[in-house]
Amino acid sequence: MAEDIPLEALQSADSKVAVPPLVGALLKNEQDTTLFEKLVFMNQRNR
Repeated sequence: MAEDIPLEALQSADSKVAVPPLVGALLKNEQDTTLFEKLVFMNQRNR
């Protein structure tokens, strides 16, 4: 499935895209999800 995602979508510097494609494949438990949410919040706050 990852092979169907264009390289441009993975390397996007668009600030409106906070969640990369297939992020669910990386988040396996509640701790992962919580950490990811914190990182997204911090990233948006620093812009």
